[in-house]
Amino acid sequence: AVLIYHINPELLPGGFLAVCSFLVLSGYLFVISNANKKNFSIPAYYSKRIIRLYLPMALVVLLTLYAISFFPDLMWLNKKPESLSVLGGYNNWWQISVGRSYFARVTSSPFTHMWYISLLLQAELIVPLLYAGFKAATRYIKYNVMLILFVILTVISMGVIPALINKNAPE
Repeated sequence: AVLIYHINPELLPGGFLAVCSFLVLSGYLFVISNANKKNFSIPAYYSKRIIRLYLPMALVVLLTLYAISFFPDLMWLNKKPESLSVLGGYNNWWQISVGRSYFARVTSSPFTHMWYISLLLQAELIVPLLYAGFKAATRYIKYNVMLILFVILTVISMGVIPALINKNAPE
């Protein structure tokens, strides 16, 4: 769906939702793969993810910065805030704050597509903490109550995050 959407968005309206589906599936598979582990270690998980996700992403960013240094109109100084937002894992929020949109496709930046990596890095940071908190809390609170609390928090975030995005969107 993502490939078809990138080729021609009119062929598959809503194809960008495949990215959201992938993130949800990633979170689900994380929980399933760690559900029966008694010795789940957050530091060990983070070190694995840094090696698998962050280091290749940092290499791509640095190689991209090197490549665009050969083009005078695409200098490092102009790309510094954006490349730092990619390396910092908050490019999606940076794009919102400066009024850019991946979906507008009116940008000459080589980092526009990195909003997805930022989402993935943020999920990889938050999901293990939520998982550990959920496991710890189920010792004191019934599983169904915890599940209802997580659903309520999810519904609240579905209202808060779009409000933040709309507040910072260009008029």
